[in-house]
Amino acid sequence: MFRNKCRKTGILILFAATFVFTLSSCKKEPPPEESPEEIPVQESSEQTAGSPDEPLVIELAVGIGFGPLVVLGSYYVQAQRPSLEALWASIPIGLLITAVLYVNEFPDYHADRTVGRKTLPVVLGRGRAAWGYVGLLVGTYVVIMLGAVLGKLSGTVLIALLTVPLAYRAIRGALRFHSNTARLVPTQAATIRLHLTTGLLLCLGCGMAGFVYS
Repeated sequence: MFRNKCRKTGILILFAATFVFTLSSCKKEPPPEESPEEIPVQESSEQTAGSPDEPLVIELAVGIGFGPLVVLGSYYVQAQRPSLEALWASIPIGLLITAVLYVNEFPDYHADRTVGRKTLPVVLGRGRAAWGYVGLLVGTYVVIMLGAVLGKLSGTVLIALLTVPLAYRAIRGALRFHSNTARLVPTQAATIRLHLTTGLLLCLGCGMAGFVYS
């Protein structure tokens, strides 16, 4: 039973990671050149149509929609019952796709500020908002490690920690270049790779559990 559950969870994580990676790859890349200097912009009280009045609304919707809802929904359709393991395994996926969206808000700072869109980089300032990105990546690995320690996930999922060096480089890039679009591009690309590779390794870890603990 545990072996079959691990395999199902691994397949669902792979599906979610691949699906969201495909959507993320379709996002238009920011211009390659931009001065790191702040550009004064005129404040506007107009709100873009459909934009939320509060920060975090879009981030939460994406994180939940492309994390727990995708994995748990697919699991329930196949197994006809909920799964705590699938829920726990879906949280890192949700945090990482939120990080993909979040890091792409920094290059849009001036445009969002001009039209009054309240993203976190606009509300907090890009320097402080960059620590939110750090929290998303650190939280991803905390959830994975806690899942293994508490027995919510198999210990074999710790193979996903192999992506920590990539996460470190992405964090360093976000903290250093949050206000420089051209130099932030590698961090944006690294975040997408981080989402895909961590999801694949979580899938592999769940699959390995079926053989290690059989």
